[in-house]
Amino acid sequence: MDAVVSAARVECPHDGCGRFVPYYEAGDHKTACPHAPCSCPELGCTFAAPPSALVAHLAAAHAMPVHRVPYGRPNRIQVAVPDPPRRLLAGDDGGVFLLTVGALGPATVVSVVCVRASSCALPRYTVKMWANGPPSTASASAANRKTDTVLADVEAMGTATPGAVALEDLTSYLVVPPCYLVGAAGCKELLLHIRIEKNAS
Repeated sequence: MDAVVSAARVECPHDGCGRFVPYYEAGDHKTACPHAPCSCPELGCTFAAPPSALVAHLAAAHAMPVHRVPYGRPNRIQVAVPDPPRRLLAGDDGGVFLLTVGALGPATVVSVVCVRASSCALPRYTVKMWANGPPSTASASAANRKTDTVLADVEAMGTATPGAVALEDLTSYLVVPPCYLVGAAGCKELLLHIRIEKNAS
């Protein structure tokens, strides 16, 4: 009887997966499946879908900016502060990342989380974010002026509920001093550099 039960296979219920898994592994697969539905991060929206469909929903229904981010190379993203506070980063392999910009006192905070089933452990992604400050005025000549940089190098946390992730839930984030923002009061911008690396293990 054990052999019969072990041989039984069931299809994953998530749209787009189509995998047949052993009956006794169905529960584990369902929670870790890359096609498991993730919830919309916008307040009051009950839409839930696999990450790829969530990208289309956020772009169409909520006009959220989407940036294609090739892995392994720096990508420049200009962000208005404080609006819009969120935008999506779409990776080469269908990976989806939610970039959030917020305030921590007078500083600007930038975080990136990977949108996927919370128990989906692979692949792992590391995210390097940095911003360059204004040239230092301490040097006598303009040619010798040094530009300060703030940098965060983090492993992206995975979550199926990106809208529920609070700053205190994150292990790390980028903190940007006010002087790094450019533009007139009320319409400041931050020039971010983001590099995402995909790690198979």
